[in-house]
Amino acid sequence: MIPRRGFHRRVVLAFGALGLLSLVISAGVAAWVVRGVLVGQVQAQMAGHLRAAREIYDARLERLLDGVRFAAGLPGVRRALVAGDAPDLTAELQAARVRLGEDVLSAAGPGGLALARARNPSRAGDPVTALPPVRRALLGEATVSTEAVPLSLLEREAPDLARAARLDVVPTPRAAPGGPSRLDEALVAVAAAPVSDERGRIRGCVYALDVLSADPGLVDRIRRVVFGEASPGTATLFLRDVRVATNVPAPGGGRAVGTRASAEVARQVLGRGEPWIDRAFVVDRWYLSAYAPLRSAAGEPVGILYVGLPEGPYRALLWKTLAGVAALHGVGLVPVLLVAAALAGSVVKPVRLLARAARDVAGGRLEAEIPVRGDDELAELAREFRAMIQALKERDREIETLNRDLERKVRERSAELERRNEDLLRARAELLALMERQRETNEELEASLRRLRETQDELVRSGKLAALGALAAGVAHEINNPLAAIQANTELLLLRAEADPEVAEEAQAIAEQVERIQKIVASLLTFARPRAETGREAVDLHRLVVETLELAAPQARKNRVAVETRADPDLPAAWGDPDKLRQVLTNLVVNALDHSPRGGTVRIATGRGDDGATVWVRVEDEGPGVPAAERDRIWNPFYTTRSEGTGLGLSIAHAIVEDHGGRIVLDSAPGRGAAFTVILPRAA
Repeated sequence: MIPRRGFHRRVVLAFGALGLLSLVISAGVAAWVVRGVLVGQVQAQMAGHLRAAREIYDARLERLLDGVRFAAGLPGVRRALVAGDAPDLTAELQAARVRLGEDVLSAAGPGGLALARARNPSRAGDPVTALPPVRRALLGEATVSTEAVPLSLLEREAPDLARAARLDVVPTPRAAPGGPSRLDEALVAVAAAPVSDERGRIRGCVYALDVLSADPGLVDRIRRVVFGEASPGTATLFLRDVRVATNVPAPGGGRAVGTRASAEVARQVLGRGEPWIDRAFVVDRWYLSAYAPLRSAAGEPVGILYVGLPEGPYRALLWKTLAGVAALHGVGLVPVLLVAAALAGSVVKPVRLLARAARDVAGGRLEAEIPVRGDDELAELAREFRAMIQALKERDREIETLNRDLERKVRERSAELERRNEDLLRARAELLALMERQRETNEELEASLRRLRETQDELVRSGKLAALGALAAGVAHEINNPLAAIQANTELLLLRAEADPEVAEEAQAIAEQVERIQKIVASLLTFARPRAETGREAVDLHRLVVETLELAAPQARKNRVAVETRADPDLPAAWGDPDKLRQVLTNLVVNALDHSPRGGTVRIATGRGDDGATVWVRVEDEGPGVPAAERDRIWNPFYTTRSEGTGLGLSIAHAIVEDHGGRIVLDSAPGRGAAFTVILPRAA
């Protein structure tokens, strides 16, 4: 049954709805004024607050860079670093660190290895080139940047700071799914400045770390400067999307350290590198906020700088305004409803008749007759309703026919798609299998080509050495006998020419050339003698270096070349013939002294291989270097770039080292000197 006063109620409700629509419009205007104007103005101020916070952050980075430049320019630091005096350098850095107030102040050598640490003096010798400012400082540029530093590296610099920065990640509403449960990195400001000697050569660098993770000092200062002491404003530093320093309150009290940024903020700021200036969900409530990416030296976002104000006070103001608008409209709606009730009473009876007929149609009885009385608007509505029923009958029949056709076509199309999918899957599987076989074939061909080239090079070198050995045996036999006669006659001539200086000088020149020929013949005989593993024993490379330098000391003094050594104190012994290895090292040291400029330095270092089965000794000079086109030719017999050389020294050294199961590696570039590294098997 239709309620007796249903139409009456609807008319009254219609007028009430108009009043409510007016209320909604008024409330919308009020909300726009509060949110769109007032809150929008506050949100616009967030952009200015973010710029101010960024200036404070950048000023801290500049102060860190100025401190590093100051430390690098201290005479004591420069003198100790250039001299390689680690204890003195540590003391200088510790004094500078206290003066500057830095978290970490350390120094590295030209190879990127830590020389001294003010905060952790017991650790040194490990590489620190993972810090981008250190790499750029070793190239001569002082820089500062924000980096995500692994805690393993920070542990070597400052164990206590590394422990403080090892934060647990707290599950946070609206954060991106997944992510680590504990941070293995720290947000760190890194600065480094080069240290040069009196000739302007880069001898190392001084670097400093300002650990921002778990340090509330910077964010509290940003809050005081940007918002003031009594303001509810907040500031945060993020590592990736995790808060590592913040004054945003946690739900249970304290600071919300370890919580994460919302997913939409992380996508825009970290994913696309764009600022976010809008309302955002922060930990457990909404804030009017501004975020900006913190970029590393490589330009990649590694963190976020944030400032924001809670949205709660502005939301309360909005609800208070809406409540006032609703009360005002409630008072004005009462007379509107009284007028609507009187108007509905005059038309309710014909409406009830039409409603009863409409109910029959709604029940599915499309054949029901709808009474039509009069020519007013309600009668016109009844006629239109009857026409609509007829149209519904026709449409039902058409829809039923279309549904049957559509179901048949869907079944046919689905079967065809399934067949095509199966064909595509088989073709894809066959293509992937073919590509995999082709890749394996290509890898096998590349490996075969590499082995073929290596074998060809070795065969060419072995053929040359074999031919030289045969030639050397014949030449030495044929030359030694007449050479002995020449030497004897020359010595006799020297005895008889004591009274004639001019003849004595010529005879002495002959004697020197005879001695040179004897050396060449001796070198040739090295290739002629059969190679065997006789006389092999454990060889102390340190002792071998000392003996070789004693032999080469006169030549070093004559050429005015300094010699520096750097030895591994725990180096195990090499396995080989000490005389042969002494000959190799002597050849390399003499070559380095000959090619180094006056006032230059020859550096000799020893160490052990990464595999633990080898040891090495390196001889490095400051000469002109070896051009790329000549690097393979220097091992060939008789190849030399000096008029007084025989071209056999490096060939002999190469052959001896290969007979010992080792190898010689050349590292050189034109104008930057050459470094020869002899790698030998270690003694058992």
